[in-house]
Amino acid sequence: MAQSQPPFKTYHRYFDSSAREWMKTNRPAWTGAQRTSTINDIWHARPRVQEYFEGARGTNPGPDLPDWLVIPDAPYTRTQATAAKNHGTFPGLEEDMESTPPSVSEHSPPNSPRAEYGAPQSEREIPETPSEIPETQSDEPIRTLSTVPVATSPRTPTILEPDAAPDARPYSFWPQPPWNDSELYTSIGLQSQKDFKRGWVYGRWYTVRQLKRSDRESAFLHVRTNATNNIIDRMVIRQRRFSPREWRDPQQWRDRRPREIRIHEIVEERRRAQPKICRQSHAGGLPEAIIWHIVRALARACLTLQTGSYEEHDTVPGWRPITHLGLQPHNVFLGFERQRDEDEDHEEVTPTKRARSNMVMTGKSRKEMERTENAHDDESAELQCMTVVPVLRNFRLSFYNVCEDKDLLRDNPEDYMLNIEDTRYAPEHQGQYPNESPILLDERADVWGIGNIAAHLICNEMLEHGPVREDEFLPVDPNKPPEENTERRRCRPVGKRKRHEAFQPSRGSVFTGRFFPDSSSYSRALLNMVRQCLSYEKEQRYGLRQSLDLVDREFDRSPQTTHLHAHDMEELVAASQSSDHQRLFAIGQRLGD
Repeated sequence: MAQSQPPFKTYHRYFDSSAREWMKTNRPAWTGAQRTSTINDIWHARPRVQEYFEGARGTNPGPDLPDWLVIPDAPYTRTQATAAKNHGTFPGLEEDMESTPPSVSEHSPPNSPRAEYGAPQSEREIPETPSEIPETQSDEPIRTLSTVPVATSPRTPTILEPDAAPDARPYSFWPQPPWNDSELYTSIGLQSQKDFKRGWVYGRWYTVRQLKRSDRESAFLHVRTNATNNIIDRMVIRQRRFSPREWRDPQQWRDRRPREIRIHEIVEERRRAQPKICRQSHAGGLPEAIIWHIVRALARACLTLQTGSYEEHDTVPGWRPITHLGLQPHNVFLGFERQRDEDEDHEEVTPTKRARSNMVMTGKSRKEMERTENAHDDESAELQCMTVVPVLRNFRLSFYNVCEDKDLLRDNPEDYMLNIEDTRYAPEHQGQYPNESPILLDERADVWGIGNIAAHLICNEMLEHGPVREDEFLPVDPNKPPEENTERRRCRPVGKRKRHEAFQPSRGSVFTGRFFPDSSSYSRALLNMVRQCLSYEKEQRYGLRQSLDLVDREFDRSPQTTHLHAHDMEELVAASQSSDHQRLFAIGQRLGD
C-alpha cells in the first residue's frame, strides 16, 4: 500500500501529496477522480514541475507547490490525462499555462509581496497598470481560466455548464469514493472490528420472517429481545439490487445518492424536526372508524411529502414536493405502539421504565407481570393499552422534479410512468397516449392511491386489479376456465386506460353492493369521498389538502362514526391474521402466531 506521509521513494509522490492537500482546501467540490486526472495532466505536460520536485526524493517534509504553478479552476479529464502522458501536452493546457504567470512571480519587483502558497489565482498580485507590466511579457491579452460552476444548494436547481467529457466514468451523479486510495487508515484495527461485531451481531437481533422476495429485492423482519427473551424492538430491512441499466440512469439518482435513499433522508430530516407529523398514532379496528383514520394518516403522510408538513400554514422554505406514486395496500404497515402517560411525554420511555410503571399500577411483581403478559387470556387487556401506527413505506417509485422550468425539457411525466397497463395505479401513471398533452404526475396521483387503499378496506378483500366498476364487464376470455369468467371476475377496473375516457365513479357504478356486499355497511360520506378520489380524470379528484380538510370535517361532524372503541382493536388483530388481509396488515400481526 502506498505511503501517505513523507519521505517518499519517488518525487512524483511529493507533487501528488502537495497538490492534493492544496485541492482539499481550494477545490473542495472536486471528486477524487477529478483531482487525480488534473494532477496527472500537470505532471506529464509540465517538465518544469518535474524538475522542481526531482530533488525532493527522500526528504521529510517535502517542498510545497511552487508559487508559479497555478491549479486550474476547472478539473482536467481522464482523456486529457492520457493525451498528456502520450504526447506531453493536450489542447487547452497551453492556454491555461500561458495565462498563469510565472512572469508575475519571476519578474516582479524585489520588494513586492509574492503570492502565497495555496492562494487562489484571483488573490495573487497582478500589476494593475500598463506601466507596471514587465517588458518581457507578451502583448497577447491574458486569457482567463475557465470557471467551474459554484456549488449551490440542492434545493436550488441550476443549469450548469456542459462537462468536457460527459461520458467519462465515474459519472458525475455517482457517489464519491468513501476514501482516498493513497491514504492509509491505521486506526481501524482488529479490536475496532471486534467491538463493532459485539455491538451488532451479539445485540440480540434475530431474523424472524421474510416479508418479500424477488430477483432483485427482499425484505426481512428483525426483532430485538431483552435478557428474558421478550421482544422489545422491531425493524424491517429491505435490500434492493440495482440493475446495470438503473445504476447508469441519472434519473435514479438525487444529490449523488440513489433516489429512494435520498427521499428517505429528506423524510428523516423532517422526522427529527417535527416527529409528530411523520408518525401519527391511532387506535382502531376494521369498522368504518379505522378506514377514516387510515385515510387521514395517508393524507397527512402524502401532504408532508409534498410540503414538508401537513399543517396548513406551516411551510418549509425550499422544500421540493415529493410524489410517492406507490400507494398500495402492501406498502402500508400497521405497527403497535403503547400509549404513553402524561408524565412520560417529557422523558424517554425505556422498557425498564415501562415495566416499572406497570408494576406500580397493578401492584404485581416482575415475575407476575411477565406471566400476565405472556398469557393468551390477557392479550385483550394488553391490546387496550396499545395504539395502531399506520406506516407508509417503499419509496422506490417516489420522485421530486429536477427541473421546474416549463421552457426546458421536463423529466415529469416521461421518466416516471410505468408504461404498462397496471390498473392498481392511477391512469396517468400507467402511461399516456402519444400526440396528447402530457399529464404531469403530482399529488393527485397519490390521492388516487389513497382511494385505492380505502377501496380494499371497504370491499373487505384484496382486489387483484384494483377498484372495479360493478356496472361494466370485460369480454369473456375463451382461454380461461368458467370460474374465472364470471361477471364478478370480469368487472372492469376503474383504472383501466381508455382513450377519451370521461368516467366518473358514482353510486351506480362503484360500491353498489352487487358483488361486494360489505361496501353497503359504510356511510354515504365515506363512499362518496373514495369515489371522488378514484376519478379517472385527474382534474376531477380532490387535492391532498382538500382531502384532509374533508376528513377532518367528518371527524368534527360525526364523532360517533369516527370514534374508535377498545373492542375495535381486537377486531383489527383478528382481521390482520386472516388470509385476505395478511399483506395489508403484515406488521400488525402478533409475532410467533
